[in-house]
Amino acid sequence: LDDLRLLIDASDVHSEGLNDILARLRERLVRRLAALGITLEWDFTRSPMLPPLSPSKSIQILRILQEAVTNVIKHAQARHVVIASERLDDPATGQAARLLFEVADDGAGFDPANASDGRGLRNLRARIAELGGHAHLDSTPGGGCRLRFDVPMSEHTISG
Repeated sequence: LDDLRLLIDASDVHSEGLNDILARLRERLVRRLAALGITLEWDFTRSPMLPPLSPSKSIQILRILQEAVTNVIKHAQARHVVIASERLDDPATGQAARLLFEVADDGAGFDPANASDGRGLRNLRARIAELGGHAHLDSTPGGGCRLRFDVPMSEHTISG
């Protein structure tokens, strides 16, 4: 029910933007992860107030972050998760050009060369590609996992 409320909030065209949606996500994740004994570190200090994004782009970013955290819960055996964001400005204009996100954990990790590309990872990559973004996954057995992805701020990259 919480996830449904979050999606409804994200699709509200009168929403104040991605910052509000992410704040609601944070509230829900703190409770959910704490119940599982996992601490959440939320670092959005390098992404000041963001310009408004379309509801569809905001929902995609929300779903990517939710899927990444679900993977941590299901597979990582982590005790600590970091979710961070950074706004990357165009040096020529000073305007926001891309958003960089990171979800990292201190869990079991895995060898990416020997891992099957399960549905969760396929969905993450597909959503990121749909936004015109790029994804990079770092992991080592016993060393946790880190997903980094960036998406352009421009709206024309969204398909559908």
